[in-house]
Amino acid sequence: DDVALSSRIIAMTDWCHGLMYGLSIAGLSDEIELSKDSQGFINDLVKISQADHQLVTEENEDENDFAELCEYLRMGLFVLYNELQPNTATV
Repeated sequence: DDVALSSRIIAMTDWCHGLMYGLSIAGLSDEIELSKDSQGFINDLVKISQADHQLVTEENEDENDFAELCEYLRMGLFVLYNELQPNTATV
């Protein structure tokens, strides 16, 4: 990727902040029962949103970690979305 890893981490933390804000605006609260997977994902969102981009090096290992983290966010959001959407029957 042409963009520095530290810049992508800043973008990722901003994205996590935005997602948490959107979930809270949509009414997601502690009163809503979620699966352990979704609860864990939301807890991880909080931690990821606090990532310090200054601790990152531009090494290949950090690039791989970032790619894995992006995949985790993608799949976690998919799980959360499917859990929060009501089942709709198709006719």
